[in-house]
Amino acid sequence: MLQVNNLHYTKSRHVILRGLSFKIPSHRTVALLGENGVGKTTLMRLIAGLIEPNPHSDIMIDGKMGAKIKAKLSYVSTLDWANNYDRVSDIVDYFKMGYPDFNEQRMEELIKFMRIDRTKRIAKLSTGTIEKLLIALTISRDTSVYLLDEPFGGVDVLARKKIMQSLLHWLPEEATVLVSTHYIQEIESLVDDAIILKDGRLLAYESVEQIRKEEGLSLEQYYTQLYIEDNGGRE
Repeated sequence: MLQVNNLHYTKSRHVILRGLSFKIPSHRTVALLGENGVGKTTLMRLIAGLIEPNPHSDIMIDGKMGAKIKAKLSYVSTLDWANNYDRVSDIVDYFKMGYPDFNEQRMEELIKFMRIDRTKRIAKLSTGTIEKLLIALTISRDTSVYLLDEPFGGVDVLARKKIMQSLLHWLPEEATVLVSTHYIQEIESLVDDAIILKDGRLLAYESVEQIRKEEGLSLEQYYTQLYIEDNGGRE
């Protein structure tokens, strides 16, 4: 379970996140939605422990806080730490050595499924292939929480749909998954809930099924309606 309480984040006197509080139970997949610049990536980085929140902000995974939560989550947003001369197989070896919870069999299946060439150097990979590799690395570990930050941005539409439809198959049954994306329509069938951010604050946290039943709207329609209402009726 991932729990965030009163999360504030300020950088250079600019308020980015304003008192976010939410709880994501185990075995839930949640879409993190919002316009560019609302703080989605900042939230991911805060949860992952890559940056520090303001005082009196709490982030917990399975009741653990601070440095202890790093072992309970998986988040790989970039390959900037790798050498351009490294091959895909080298990156896999780094993960194998660095993470006791690394699932080698799952990684091999993902590489095959996503058609990633193990022999290619990082510098020679296309943007789409790098995105696929980041997804594979993130979900190759057996852990509690998985963070996927715009994982499909550079992936072509056919591959994106194929990966989306199969993504949850690879994850542990009890996993908590938070995935930020702009592909709302495509991801709607894969997620249980949606967290919607606007201006650094929590605009909504709703069940996708409830949105359909009670509002009679798709997730994309609900998202658009909330933004218009919050803007005072202006698009």
